[in-house]
Formats: sequence, structure tokens, C-alpha cells
Amino acid sequence: MSKDRRIYSYSITKTDSDEPISQEEINERLGEIQGVINIALNLENLKIDYEIDEWASEYDVLSAVMEIIENYGLALKFDNEEIEKISAEEHIAENDAEAEEKDKKRSRFADFAEKVIVLSIAVILTVIGVCLGVNKNASMWLFMIAYAFAAYEILFGVITEIIEKKYLFEEVLVLVSTLIMLYLGYRATACVVMIAYSGLSVLNFTFQDFILKKIDALKSEDQSENASENVSDKLALYEKLLAENSSDEAFILKNRFKFHVALAILGVLVSFIPPLFHISSYGATLTNKWLPIGVWILAFAIISPLYRSIKSTYYFGMNKLINNGVYPKDAESLKSLSDIDEAVFDKTGVLNLGRAEIVDYKSDRDNFIKIVNSALINGNHPISIAVREKCNPEELFTATDFKEIQNRGISCKINGKNYILGNKKLLAENGVETDEYSGENSPLYVAENGVQIGVVLVKYTITDNAFGAVTELSEDTLIKPTLISSDGLSTVDFYKKQLGLSKAIASASTDYKISYVNKGKKVYVGNKDADSEVLEKANTSVSLGGYNDNSKFSVIGSDVKEVPSLLKICKRTAKILSLNLKLSLCVKALCIALGIVLMSTANINIFIWLFIADFVIQTLTLLLSLKNSTDPV
Repeated sequence: MSKDRRIYSYSITKTDSDEPISQEEINERLGEIQGVINIALNLENLKIDYEIDEWASEYDVLSAVMEIIENYGLALKFDNEEIEKISAEEHIAENDAEAEEKDKKRSRFADFAEKVIVLSIAVILTVIGVCLGVNKNASMWLFMIAYAFAAYEILFGVITEIIEKKYLFEEVLVLVSTLIMLYLGYRATACVVMIAYSGLSVLNFTFQDFILKKIDALKSEDQSENASENVSDKLALYEKLLAENSSDEAFILKNRFKFHVALAILGVLVSFIPPLFHISSYGATLTNKWLPIGVWILAFAIISPLYRSIKSTYYFGMNKLINNGVYPKDAESLKSLSDIDEAVFDKTGVLNLGRAEIVDYKSDRDNFIKIVNSALINGNHPISIAVREKCNPEELFTATDFKEIQNRGISCKINGKNYILGNKKLLAENGVETDEYSGENSPLYVAENGVQIGVVLVKYTITDNAFGAVTELSEDTLIKPTLISSDGLSTVDFYKKQLGLSKAIASASTDYKISYVNKGKKVYVGNKDADSEVLEKANTSVSLGGYNDNSKFSVIGSDVKEVPSLLKICKRTAKILSLNLKLSLCVKALCIALGIVLMSTANINIFIWLFIADFVIQTLTLLLSLKNSTDPV
């Protein structure tokens, strides 16, 4: 289908070859269909082409075409197969969906263009009015017209919010203050305030449209046959971000009424109390001095930029993480790891590649290797995977009563004997005394009927990025990297020295890992498959190797190098949010205090410049959120 003309082309097939068909007769009947501009049936090429008017329904025209040609023993084909009416409906539905999506995009663009044009006219008229200050009558009308254009957006927004029963106290205060400013003769100031507020609307619309475009793109990708993995997870995250408020946003929304009421009360008090000390000239003092100050205070009720900067800060941080292959559970998870002072790493699949290699079997038993392999082959641990890759199950003993104890070992029965294979702590819990092993490899102790019969030495390959990740954490973020493992002291000590870890804990059970991580400001970093129980029960955790609903963050790959970057983004997110809040509120309070002092004592009118200063700082909070879109350093 072309962009400007709706042209369709279908193949046809004969369903009744014995019946004579008149091509001219069919074309004549087809030409009578309402909405059709040009239509032609070619029986030699078995094709039908037609064009429809812009107002015509695609489905109605297609249904009429199908009905007519069916009377002559013909049927439409789609992708070289005969189509039924239900298929035609689906085909039209797809076209309608595409057309609806294009209409939405055109509508959003039209709305944006309208906002920009109206705001630009208001700005131009205000500038001209300021330049024509000597001609008070002309400038007055220019300011009034400029105000009307600038107020168009806020008035439309008020009507919409009344219908939707939304909070609109901020809009009311801005409208009331600017209308009083117009009445008192502060027309340029009124226009600037209204233009600033309308400008915020454009910024907010642009940001919303930015997210909607991202969502639309993800929806299209999700519906395609070649959709990439986790696209639905991305889509859910962006839709949740747009629809829900974070705790920071909830704080602003919860307290905005108090803030607005406080400003309104302050404005009223400043306007009507000081003139009482000049009771003889109360009216003149009120209108010439204190009422302008009071309504100017009301204009400072604008807190929209601060509120919008919160969502944009989360969005850009989340977007950067997703681009790096890291998926947060939700946007607010970015703040949950901001005060972490210790990163606790598991070993398997995190600091090493999660692939095991059996280095040696140490035992006096002749059938020791066969016993070990027979017991291990049914497990899910990397050691078991290594055994399965090399052994044929048909050549091994049959293991029964198999039980896998996560992060500790396995137990089973072979030929009526009880076997336990695991770390030293597991065997000790089962009353088995073990010989101490000292070396860099991981020992897997083997016991038969409560007596150790040997040990298997296992080697894991340290991931290339493990040293860099540990170094970056300790040097750049001042977060202490710790290893916690079920392995023995010698193995854990080897990793600590090789990677430069601050601390290493050996022979740790699953329960101990959970207990340790949940004390203090720690985050646990584990492998999705090898450490699922700890990831689930840890208060804050990062999962490597795939998406995990129980973790605050999921690194889709298994590269530990993403962890330092993730923690840096979390810290930066919290820093931007805190800075924006403090900067916005402090500057607002300073401008209000400065304006009251200068106007009341020195009669210096700098209303417009103080408002612009406050507005620029608030707008800066939006720009600061853009910093979260960059890679952390």
C-alpha cells in the first residue's frame, strides 16, 4: 500500500472451472462497489487490482469484491493460498492496526507542533511588547494576546484534568497569580510566568512521547517473528515506568498540596498583613507594593519540573542498564542499591566461568572413578555437567535415592551402599572425618557408608573480567568486594589473592550466606542457576546468567564486569535525585526570600528575573537527569 493511495492487488483462483466466465461482466459489477476508484480483473493472469477512496472501508470493499467473484466460481488468494472470509478479516484488522498506529504518531506530532507554534507566538509577542515599552497602549495589547496564547495550554490542561478528576491546584495558583499580575499592570511578568509554565508542558510532552516511541518500537519488535530475547521484559519495564510512580514521585505528589497551601497562605499574609501598618493608605500600599509581592509568591508554586525530573532520571538510568544487558526488577530498584558498602560474590558462575574440570581422582579404591562418576552424572552442578560430557551412563553404576544439596554436594545409593560427595562441612555434618586438603583446586570429598574413601580435585577457570570488576569496585566505588563460598579455606584463599578481594569466607552454607548478606548494607551477586536459593532469600541481589524475578537486577549474560557499572548507576541515580530535590527547593526558597526583602525594603522590582532564575534551575533538574543516560566512569 502506498502512503497516499490505497491500492490492493490479489491473485485469484477458479473454484468452478466448468462454468463460463465473462470478464467484462465481472468488471462491470466490481465497478459498482462503493468506495472503489479503479478496479480490474484479469482472467489471463488470474489477478485483480483495485484502488479505494480515502473514506472507504478496506474491509467493506474487500468483502464486496469477494462476494461478487464467488458468484462466478472465483476466489481470492493470499500468499498463493485460497483465503476465507475470516482470513480477510484478520488481514484487514492488521491493516487497520497499522493505520491506527500511524494515526497515533501523526496525532502526537500534530499535538507537539501545535504546542510549539502556540508557545513560539507567545514568546515573539512578549519580546515585541517589551521592545515597544514606550508605546504602552500597543505593548499592553501585545502582552494580552501573548498571555492568551501562553495560557491556551494551561487552560486546556485544566479542563482535561477537571474531567479526569486530577489534582490542579498548581495550575489554579499559576492562573490566579498571573491574572492578578495582568490587572496590576505587571503584564510582562505575567506573560513570562505563563510562557514558562507552557514551556514545561512542551518538555513533559516531549519526554512522554520519547517513552511512547520506545514502547511502540518494542511492541512492534515483540510481535515480529524475529523478536529478540527479553524484548517482552523490556516492554513491561518501560510500560511500568510510565504508568507507576516511584516513592520519590509519590513523596512529591503527597506533599505538593501542603507546599501549595503554604505558598498560598504566605502569599495572602504578605499581601494583606503589612499594609495594616499603614492603615491610612491601606488600599494604595496593598495594590502598589504588597499585593504584587503576594501574587508573585503564588507564581512560585510551580514544582512540575522537579516532579518530571524524577521519572526522567529513572528512565535514563534504566535505559542505560538495559542497553548494557542488565534488567532491573523495576525502575525504583536503581535507588535500592545506592547505599551499598559491600558486594558479596559467589564463586561458581560469577568469579569463574561456571565450567568445572576434574583434575584428579585421589583414592586407593580401584573402582573409585566409576563410583564418583555414577553418583555425579545425575546432578546439575558444573562438576556433574563435566562428567556427563565425558561418560556414557550405560557404562556406570545405577545410582538411587539421589539427592542434590545446593552448594554443598550430593547423596545417593550405589549397589546398596550410601555415598556422600561434597565439601568438608557436609561430610562433617554426617559424621564423616576428612583429611585436610591444601591447594588451589576445589576438593570434593567422597564418603562410603560414613567413611572417606577419597577426594576429587576440581578446577574452575577464573573469568577474564573478574579481576577488573573487583578492582573497579574497590577503587572507584569504595565498595568492599567479598567472596563467600562453600569451598575450603585453601581454595577461597587462592581466589582472594588472585583477584585482590577485600575479604573471603570459606565453607559457607546456604543459610549462612543468606544470614551474612542480609546483615548491613550488602548486595549478593550470584549465578541464576547455581545459587537460586540465596538469590531468592537475599534482601538485595544481582543475578547473573539470565532474568530472575527474585533479584533486584538480572545480568542477562554472565559477565561480572557489569556489576561495578550497575552499582555506579545506582549511586548516581540517588545522587541526581537528591541533588535535584535540594537544589530546586533551596533556590525557590532563596528567590522568594530575596524578592520579599528587595521589594519591601528597597522597592527594587526584580520579580521577573528571580522567577526566571528559579525556572532555569528547575529546568536544570530535567537536564541533570540526562546525565544518567551515559556510561558511568
